[in-house]
Amino acid sequence: SAELRWRSYGCNDFLNYQVLYSRNLTAERTDVVADTLTVRTDTATIVRGLTPGTIYTFRVMVMTLAGLPLPSKNITDTTTVSFK
Repeated sequence: SAELRWRSYGCNDFLNYQVLYSRNLTAERTDVVADTLTVRTDTATIVRGLTPGTIYTFRVMVMTLAGLPLPSKNITDTTTVSFK
């Protein structure tokens, strides 16, 4: 799993956050939507079901009331392997 946090979007035209992830070097609107948050102050999520030892790229996209996507920068991370 991966825990993601970001700063809240400050304008009144907020519709939702879309949290995207991909195994590619960038995460785009056509990739997997891990979560959709509709409260502007909800600025964290945990993405579950990821494969250990795999590189993933994450992006948070703000969707505005006008339907405009405002993407964050891509963030790349490697999931860790845990032994129990």
